[in-house]
Amino acid sequence: MVEFTPNGTKKFSTKSKNLIKIVKLITDKNKKQDFQPKELTAIYKHVLANYTSEISKTDYKRITTAIKDFVEVGGSIEFK
Repeated sequence: MVEFTPNGTKKFSTKSKNLIKIVKLITDKNKKQDFQPKELTAIYKHVLANYTSEISKTDYKRITTAIKDFVEVGGSIEFK
């Protein structure tokens, strides 16, 4: 599971294996798990444009919106 703690808002998490792999690649590449507001914007846009999800449209919209909000405000990521 990966848990996102956005600055100033409620935590959220996911157990999606594919999303965990993507987040792990991002944190490994950047060698950190704490991000400033908008620091991940380019990566978010790239992944969104190139990722094909197998989850329902409702769940996909919910998670992409939550991650977009995380990217906007920054925060920390923790693997559990």
